[in-house]
Amino acid sequence: MNRDEIRNVLLELAGKGLLPDRGVGADDILLSHLSALAEETRVLFWRDFGEVLQEVWSQENVTAVSNAAVFISRIPQSQRPAGADAEQVASFLLNDAKLQDTIWKSLDELRLIIAALRMLSALALGGRTWWRTRFHSWLQQVKVRKESEALYAWQAVLHASRGLLNSGEIAPNFDAWFHNAQAAHDFPAMEVFTLLADQMESPTADKDAIKNEVLEDYQSLYARCFNNDSCPEGIENLKAVIESWLEDRVGMSSQEASKLLKWKEPERKTPSARFNELAVNTSYGSPA
Repeated sequence: MNRDEIRNVLLELAGKGLLPDRGVGADDILLSHLSALAEETRVLFWRDFGEVLQEVWSQENVTAVSNAAVFISRIPQSQRPAGADAEQVASFLLNDAKLQDTIWKSLDELRLIIAALRMLSALALGGRTWWRTRFHSWLQQVKVRKESEALYAWQAVLHASRGLLNSGEIAPNFDAWFHNAQAAHDFPAMEVFTLLADQMESPTADKDAIKNEVLEDYQSLYARCFNNDSCPEGIENLKAVIESWLEDRVGMSSQEASKLLKWKEPERKTPSARFNELAVNTSYGSPA
């Protein structure tokens, strides 16, 4: 498959084997071609693919760039291009102005940014500092964007978290995720569940530590909303997603998960009131 053929597939031009009504898309064709390539010829394929990607990116072709992102993300982790091969595919995106800020002119431009972040995170390109900047800037966007823009912004936060994980970050900032998700106008259930699932699937994951951190951050968030005398509706959605994750990915029974997430109102008594109550019910309160 040469550059012209790769371009035609990404652009979904007719006569290139695309059968969308049968579930055969551009990513399927590219995956099939890649699997048939000998290891020594894949270097040439990735060189050509990277050149086509730069071309369709410069043209801001949403369809082609989105197809490229889906293709890259569907390649099994062990078979994705790495090192120099990955760099020649998409490293040019790291310095692109579109990804340096969170200002966009249209939803199509936003879709381009999401696709780029998806590719970069899948290819493990970009250092911790680069991804931390993306994470925090997009997390700010979910607070001010509405409807479809907000959901796209959550996808950007998700890919930034994946990028952080691939760049060596031990774990994402669950507390920031949960705090902003439960306050969102439309709770990003799919993105939160995917984030949690990603962490458990990482080959270096400490699953017990992740589970404990998730539960601790959830309980802390719940306590904070009680201290403010109100709990937003979204915290119920957050509870449901974490409960599903505990069952589906951690392997707990529904009873175990429900027990861990059972809401108990935090103790509101002052330290002196608790001490006086203890004194009455123990020998400390009895005459000598």
